[in-house]
Amino acid sequence: MFVSAFDISKPSRVQIAGVPSGHEARVLAEIALRVHGQPVIHVALDDVRAAMLAESLAFFAPHVEVINFPAWDCLPYDRISPHADILGQRVNALARLMEPFKSPAVVLTTVNAIGQKTLPPEILQRSSLGVSVGDELSVDNLSRFLATNGYVRSGTVRESGEFAIRGGIVDLFPTGYESPVRLDFLGDEIEAIREFDPLTQTTTGKLDALRLRPISEVLLDERSMAHFRSGYRELFGAVTESDPLYEAVSAGNKFPGVEHWLGLFYPRLSGILEYLPTSPVTFDWQSEEALKSRWQQIEDFYQARLSLYQASKRAK
Repeated sequence: MFVSAFDISKPSRVQIAGVPSGHEARVLAEIALRVHGQPVIHVALDDVRAAMLAESLAFFAPHVEVINFPAWDCLPYDRISPHADILGQRVNALARLMEPFKSPAVVLTTVNAIGQKTLPPEILQRSSLGVSVGDELSVDNLSRFLATNGYVRSGTVRESGEFAIRGGIVDLFPTGYESPVRLDFLGDEIEAIREFDPLTQTTTGKLDALRLRPISEVLLDERSMAHFRSGYRELFGAVTESDPLYEAVSAGNKFPGVEHWLGLFYPRLSGILEYLPTSPVTFDWQSEEALKSRWQQIEDFYQARLSLYQASKRAK
């Protein structure tokens, strides 16, 4: 059972009850079929529920595209970053939402994710890079793009978000791809793009083109870093050399938990609904009550962090 508000042209609220357990996906698919040129957004109670709906949709409606937009897997105001796979899923989902929809689609998200802000569409748009065989692109420029968008340079590429440079060969594991790729350069021209096995390092296939996107919602380009420094000084005053977060960001390096400072990197933040302003939205039963509970939890965590900060200021 879930609550649905699915006719945007006629603002209304419809409650659908009595849906047998496991068959909610069939109703979601029917709604998706009635909406043209845009997906349905469904807000599940939690990740377990979202995963169950994804499996059911794959069974009942394999023709319906499913886009997963999860919440961070860490607590509000935490000191650790969300898992890289979670960040990659979120960025890829947002990027997909800015592309045209020619067939039915459902965006599966959760109560925790729907109430969480992210980077705005215009900033994500400018942070994507398409490369194709035959393109002119220097290794140095590609390296700068990767570093700015959260990729980590390593000796051997094995995990998502890593890249390595060996002369005219660039290995990288783009977010959203199942395997890493190897770009062969002849001067500044891309001669070939090949998929390879991260364990054996042997070629497994060829690609004509590649779409590179950030691996994190925090972009460490000049504009975002300048915005962070300005906002940070405005909040906390003069910064000393003993502030590791400020120093790391100023140097263009990722700091553990930096995603929790997301609001300082951009002039504004957006919710997923801004990416799809006219899409119908459906909710799991009791998800609205769960959303209110989530807001209260965030407030509690905020007050706890604020108390610690104020206590540290008094102790100085």
